Amino acid sequence: MSEVVVQPLGGLCNRLRVVDAAIALGERSGRSVHVVWQANAACNAQFLTLFESSNRFQVIDTLPPGEGEARFSLADWDSFDTAEERETHRNLAIERDIHYRIYWRDFIHYRKNNMKFRFDQLDADKNVYIVTDTRFMRIDEYGQHFTPVAALRKIIGGYTSKFNEHTIGVHIRRGDHHKAIAASPLSVFVDAMQKRLDLNPETNFFLATDDEATETELRQRFPGIITTHAKTGGRDDADGMKDGVVDLYTLAGTTGVIGTPRSSYSFYAAKLGGLALIRAGNTA
Repeated sequence: MSEVVVQPLGGLCNRLRVVDAAIALGERSGRSVHVVWQANAACNAQFLTLFESSNRFQVIDTLPPGEGEARFSLADWDSFDTAEERETHRNLAIERDIHYRIYWRDFIHYRKNNMKFRFDQLDADKNVYIVTDTRFMRIDEYGQHFTPVAALRKIIGGYTSKFNEHTIGVHIRRGDHHKAIAASPLSVFVDAMQKRLDLNPETNFFLATDDEATETELRQRFPGIITTHAKTGGRDDADGMKDGVVDLYTLAGTTGVIGTPRSSYSFYAAKLGGLALIRAGNTA
């Protein structure tokens, strides 16, 4: 059977959307799916520390350059100039025959020209390697092949079991996402949350944010009705990525998500739960 080998780039939810798209491509073209998941500063945890293995795709966990034996992906392999360098850094992630290579810049070119990449024009018996941070196929169901590991499911269940029909999720992205911050100051989230309270005084919130000051201010503004998951790290370490999975699936367990514009995390949380997504602030 031919293969789709995909290396998802970026943060957690960018990667999950890419894997969803790879699975869709595999199903439509009769290819098996292999995921080269590289732990790095943008998402510093191996896949199998966050999610259970799946019978729908095989995961190849790798590390950034210089960090252990399985440290290079196909993208790194292509960056070497000489055959000697490539042979020195060979690992299981690149020991397969690749017939088509498609990179994020190729998808950008097609998008800018209002075109779609025609995967159906590729020979079905040929292997395809894709490196990108964006969804490249239509996805009918998001996240159906991902199951958080048992320890994380237990934490998620501890929150969602206490939710009711009045629990709204709120995701406020800060950190280094400057466009998201500019488009959605805290005041727009306060306004959106207050509108829900005005409509129903029994409303309560689950807040997911990467900014401690934001959490503190919202707790002061809405005392006694905000639940949060205590963070143990950032996305540049494994514990922080586990916190990210907990927040993501807990948001999906609410009845709606007030989200950050331009955030794949807000989008994916709503898609996971089949929920309405309310983008706070200026989305222009």
